[in-house]
Amino acid sequence: MTYYVDVAKYQPEALDSYKQAGASGAIIQLTVGNSIVAPKAQAQVNSARQLGMTVQGYHYACFGHSISQAKAEANFTSKRAQQLGIGVLYCDWESEDNDTSGSAVQNTDAIIAFMQTVKDNGITPGLYSSASFMRGLNNKIGVYPIIQRFGSCIWVASYPTMNAVSDADMNWFPSMDGVCAWQFTSNWKGLNVDCSKILINLKPIAKPKPNPAPTKHKTITITGDNLTIKESD
Repeated sequence: MTYYVDVAKYQPEALDSYKQAGASGAIIQLTVGNSIVAPKAQAQVNSARQLGMTVQGYHYACFGHSISQAKAEANFTSKRAQQLGIGVLYCDWESEDNDTSGSAVQNTDAIIAFMQTVKDNGITPGLYSSASFMRGLNNKIGVYPIIQRFGSCIWVASYPTMNAVSDADMNWFPSMDGVCAWQFTSNWKGLNVDCSKILINLKPIAKPKPNPAPTKHKTITITGDNLTIKESD
């Protein structure tokens, strides 16, 4: 099974213990709202890359159902993702510090605005939230409009138990359309870290090749016994 841990300021900067436990990737919190940069993100990204782990990012949303705020947060976190070379970025939309009082349509429209802005910035977007927010009586998010636009990009949280868990039991998988990852525990192998089983590994949007460097031309000037060589574009 392919397992990714997701880490924030509560986890260490060095991710060696998770790699040794069997995690092949890390989804790292980059930002919160429209002004907070995760303090350990740079170190965690560096550690994961040094360990050969796949690196993705997530943004903790505070925009609720405001489309304008969603776009502002998307631009803020996209800039940080670009600085860190992150090509896949999830919107973490949940209840703590985030207004979830809007209707499912309002919430979904704002989430789509966030994800589309991230995509317009050249980054692959995804959505993280709980299964209870995406289905059933507590439905707060319309999943179908999201997967129709962005494909299978849903990272869903649903825990069969709050005890320490080592492996994902697919008998407890929250069957839903559009799921690319299932966060099945908040205490993987007793390490006090969230862990997800990856079903579809989102890929960064292919970026155009950089423009070739301009050709340098040399100008030779001879003045008396002096020889001067200058380079210009």
